[in-house]
Amino acid sequence: MYYLEGKSRGFWQALQWAAGTASTTGYGGDTSWSHPVMVVYVVCAQFIGVILLFLVFPIYLIPFLEERFETRLPKDAANAKNHVVIFDYGPAVATLLTELEQADIATVVIDEDEADARRLMDVLDARGEGDALE
Repeated sequence: MYYLEGKSRGFWQALQWAAGTASTTGYGGDTSWSHPVMVVYVVCAQFIGVILLFLVFPIYLIPFLEERFETRLPKDAANAKNHVVIFDYGPAVATLLTELEQADIATVVIDEDEADARRLMDVLDARGEGDALE
């Protein structure tokens, strides 16, 4: 910087520049701190912001919120009488479910994979058949 701009930069100013660059918070017009404690405070604040944004929120907060607000899968079928129980959903089962629905036979599908069970529930809810399957 001394050779290119004719100004030298001290250690604390260089640390501030490096923290703004590495943390992607930028420099702004407010980079005139000269006291070492203030510079360290600003550098720590920048890195804490990045840690919160890229580590804490995606790893802890977002999964917590997804779990809190997602639709609960049914755990029992106490109200189903004279029904067919099917284990593990697949293409052949999809056809069977259509035929059972046309014959007005209640069905309960049990699937070990939670993601598959949620997809099935979403598909059935979209078709208006969410009450037929538990």
